[in-house]
Amino acid sequence: MPLRTHPALRPMRRMAGLVTALALCTSAVAQDPGAEHVLHARVQAFLTERAAVDGDEVEVEVFASAASLPPCTAPEPFLSAPAQRVLGRVAVGVRCDGEPRHVRYLQAEVRINGRYWVAARDIAAGEIVAADALREQRGELSALPRDIVRIAAELVGRQAQRRLAADTPLQAHQFRTVPLVERGQRVVVEARGERFHVRREGTALEPGGHGERVRVRFGKDEIVHAEVIGAGVLAISFQTPH
Repeated sequence: MPLRTHPALRPMRRMAGLVTALALCTSAVAQDPGAEHVLHARVQAFLTERAAVDGDEVEVEVFASAASLPPCTAPEPFLSAPAQRVLGRVAVGVRCDGEPRHVRYLQAEVRINGRYWVAARDIAAGEIVAADALREQRGELSALPRDIVRIAAELVGRQAQRRLAADTPLQAHQFRTVPLVERGQRVVVEARGERFHVRREGTALEPGGHGERVRVRFGKDEIVHAEVIGAGVLAISFQTPH
């Protein structure tokens, strides 16, 4: 005896078929391997550029999203905090289709084999750091403290806050800026150009350490910004336009 279908079930079956077809279509779109490859490549290039310092070896692994999402055309990666450190596990935002509202987030792992600085010898508490107290080293940075110093110039002229044994990886918080100029102090400002060198005396309007820029007043009304280069000495550089 042939099996008969109840008329009331036919619309439900048609609806089920439509839902199944739509799900298959959505899955096919969401899992477009070409679009996914472009997205991951764009995120990888973005993180590599942000993470690398000259001479570093950077590896970036981008993880696929667990959510089923449509393809992301014209992906534009960004970091929620522009100044965040790109190392270890990182969340990356991606704007899609050139629309600020079309945003998704991907997880990535960033590994860097790069240079950092250690104490070349024992550094005493209160010592002003000179270049000969530093030694360059290379290693996997994700295994080191987050504020590890990677640029020697950031330490030269600063003061150690505590004793540091030789070979200690150096961290930014272990040092403080030494004021070389005090507010109200009479200072010398050197102005240098391609064919001239002028020295003037003025009054510092704020304190500053090595490499910092402070305001200096000449006379009653003239105020300039100059860089601290020594005790009571600041500099202004003029470059000739090409």
